[in-house]
Amino acid sequence: MTRRRAFVVYNPASSAGRTKARWQQLAPLVAEHLGEVEVHETEGPGDATFAVREALRDGPRAVLCIGGDGTNHEVVNGFFEADATTPVAPEATFSFLVSGTGGDLSRTFPATQDPAALLPRIAAGDARPLDLIGCTYAGDDGSEQRELIVNIASLGLGGWVCRTVDGRSKSALPAKALFFATSVEALFRTRPYPVRVQVDDGPEEALDVRNLVLANGRYQGGGMHIAPDAKTDDGQMDVVVSGAFRALPMVAASRLIYAGRGHEHPLISMRCAREVRVAPAPGGPDVFLEMDGEAVGRAPAHFTLIPGAIRAIV
Repeated sequence: MTRRRAFVVYNPASSAGRTKARWQQLAPLVAEHLGEVEVHETEGPGDATFAVREALRDGPRAVLCIGGDGTNHEVVNGFFEADATTPVAPEATFSFLVSGTGGDLSRTFPATQDPAALLPRIAAGDARPLDLIGCTYAGDDGSEQRELIVNIASLGLGGWVCRTVDGRSKSALPAKALFFATSVEALFRTRPYPVRVQVDDGPEEALDVRNLVLANGRYQGGGMHIAPDAKTDDGQMDVVVSGAFRALPMVAASRLIYAGRGHEHPLISMRCAREVRVAPAPGGPDVFLEMDGEAVGRAPAHFTLIPGAIRAIV
C-alpha cells in the first residue's frame, strides 16, 4: 500500500493542556499506519490555520488534527487561502482525533475517538466529501471578517455562553457541566434577542430568539444534541431557532434539546437552508456569534453552505 504524505497538527493547550502527552502516546501508532509524518505543534490562536495553509501550498497532504473543536476549526480554515472558495490543494484530506474539552464534532464522527479505527482509513485514503459553512460577520472591532465552519455556529445565547466560558477554567468542570451551567446563567442574565432573519430567497422575518443555530454537525456545547437530523454531506445546513423563551421554561426544555428532541417543543423550530442572513434589530443589543465553540464576533452575519468543500476521512 502506498503511504500518503501526512501532516499532523496538534494543539498542546487543548484538553486543558493534556494533548501534548496524548500526542506522545499516539505518535508510534500514527507512524505505524502513516509512515514518516511532518508534525506541527501550535503556538497560539490562528497558528494551525497558517501552518496547514503553508503545508498544502507544497502539495496535497493527509492532514490529521489532534485537538479540540477550536483546533479543527482552524485546521479546516487552513485548507483555503483567505477569502478563497477553492481549496489550496483539492486532493488533500482532513481527519482528526479528538482531544478537547467539548469534542462535539467527534460525536457526529465516532471513529475520530478511536485511533485504531481511523488511522487505517487515513492510510487507505478512504475519503468522502465534507460540506462547510462560510460565514461573513462583524468582528468585535467592526471590521468585516470571513471564516469557515466545520461543525456549528450560533448567535445569541450560544455566542454569549462561549464568550463567558472562554474566561473561565475549563478544567474546573467537565465540558458538558460547564456549558450547561453557563447556559443557565445566560438565561437569567440576558433576554431574547430581536433579530431580522432571511432564509434562502424567502422574506426577511423579524424574530425574538434566545439562540439561532446554523448546523453542519449535530452537537454543540459539550454534548447538546441540537441538530439531530444534520448531515455533513447533504448540501444544506440545518437552522435551529429557539424562540422567546423565559428563563425557567427553557431550563426545563433543555432536557429535550440534549436528547435530540428539541423539535418537540413549540418554541423550537428546525428547517434546512443553503443561505441565511441574520442582523440585529435596529437599536437592539449585540447578538454575539460563536463558531465551532469559539467566540468570534457578532451579527450581522451571512452564512452560505459550501457543498463538498473538502475531502475528509472521519
